[in-house]
Amino acid sequence: MRDEFDPIHDNQRVGWYQRPLRPSRAKVVEQFQDLGEEELRDVVLEILMNPEFRETEDFPDIVGPIAQTEKRRKGKSIFIIRGPTGRKAEDFFVNYHRTNRLPHPGLLEDRRDKGCGYDFSITDGSRHYFVEVKGLDKDVGGIAFTSKEWDVARQKGCDYYLAIVRNLSANPQVQFIRDPANNLNPRKGIFTTVQVQWYVGDAELSSVR
Repeated sequence: MRDEFDPIHDNQRVGWYQRPLRPSRAKVVEQFQDLGEEELRDVVLEILMNPEFRETEDFPDIVGPIAQTEKRRKGKSIFIIRGPTGRKAEDFFVNYHRTNRLPHPGLLEDRRDKGCGYDFSITDGSRHYFVEVKGLDKDVGGIAFTSKEWDVARQKGCDYYLAIVRNLSANPQVQFIRDPANNLNPRKGIFTTVQVQWYVGDAELSSVR
């Protein structure tokens, strides 16, 4: 199972790159990918070393969906993992647009840190276009939109482009889909992610002067 996680991390190990993650392993990543290494270690140690934690009401919420996913969709991985593949795809697109001026010529602006539902905007005179970039390590595979990305895609219509960078590990190629909200029919899924929080009770707070 360890080898299955190697292709989605930026390390020297190759792992099981020949096939998608199995559903339960994909769910593990989907659940825990927003945690830092130290936070993830805390969760793992609690599961392994703390019997009391395994009896809390939070424990089924953390591990239950993973087992349920394996039973429900055995052999069909539907989760798309953020990480090095996405970053490589975005970097490739920046260089691709600089060279080819596609999907539209104009000033390319980085919007990835703005949380606005797309990765890049292109300004061409008075026109504005919006590009969401998704990456696939191989030539085949699916992609996932966040709720914000899909809402913005519907709002922007023909001014919104999905750029899929395929085959990142070998010979990247870009596929553009204009107005994906009207040209694609995705399935909606609702998932929870795990967060680590540190709780301080009222008694301890009151004791500090």
